[in-house]
Amino acid sequence: MAENWLPADLRGFLVLAEELHFGRAAERLGVAQPVLSRRIRRLEALVGAALFDRTSRSVALTVGGARLRDQAGPALRLLEGAMRAAARDDPGNTAPLRVGFLSAAQALLPVVLERWRTTLRRPVRLVRATSAQQLEMLRTDRIEIAFLRPPATAGSLSLTTVRQEGMVCALPAAHPLARRDALRLADLAGQCWVRHGAVLGTSFQQRMEERLRRDRIVLEHGPEADDTPSVMMLVAAGYGLALLPESVRLFAPPGTRCLAITDVRPFVRLAIAHRRHDVDPQTARAVRIAVETARSSG
Repeated sequence: MAENWLPADLRGFLVLAEELHFGRAAERLGVAQPVLSRRIRRLEALVGAALFDRTSRSVALTVGGARLRDQAGPALRLLEGAMRAAARDDPGNTAPLRVGFLSAAQALLPVVLERWRTTLRRPVRLVRATSAQQLEMLRTDRIEIAFLRPPATAGSLSLTTVRQEGMVCALPAAHPLARRDALRLADLAGQCWVRHGAVLGTSFQQRMEERLRRDRIVLEHGPEADDTPSVMMLVAAGYGLALLPESVRLFAPPGTRCLAITDVRPFVRLAIAHRRHDVDPQTARAVRIAVETARSSG
């Protein structure tokens, strides 16, 4: 059984056992809901018993599921703690510093990496992931540091905001509005909106939807994609426009224009996050260097 056991399946089970809601659990894990469902079915097949009672309205643990939660949760935390201890005991700092990042950090990361290269002299492993995925990676000790959009509550994490961004409208270059120098939200009424998918939707998008409702501006909902580069590819192909943080200019593909939205003040943040109680001095030093570098580089 051990050789077939998948940690991702067990983590998915434990998160779902806490949330008892597939949508919320999938969002915490940073995966689509069908992916989580497959993980649970695979684990149930491996165990040979149902772990959840599912109906159209509720999800509940079975007796066997509750037993697995109570015994597997502490075991997984013990294993992850042992792995952290092994990394701290590495006298030569040969274990890589695992760093998560999202697209919005692409302008900042090179200068931070340069500082780390000359001061830490420790390998770095980069993991590109959504903010939701990085939060789960921090909680499950798969990364030490994250560059992400901060959540509403910090919980066991320490979060330091290092950048604030305004908003742009990404348009196909041939779109009539693309001839302008800047836009206001009202200019977009009735346009087709390319958005992030519901499970991996961003807090930025949620706040943008609230702002549009408040201003009574209606956009037609167009196709969805799981990440910002994919959204931008749909824009470039002419499927519609996208409302995104201004850092999207860094990877805007050919055939697009990004115009500032002048009547929306900056309200999206980029933060550096780590576990609040991480006692590894190398991680603490790396975070300090990253924050100092981010603030000094403007």
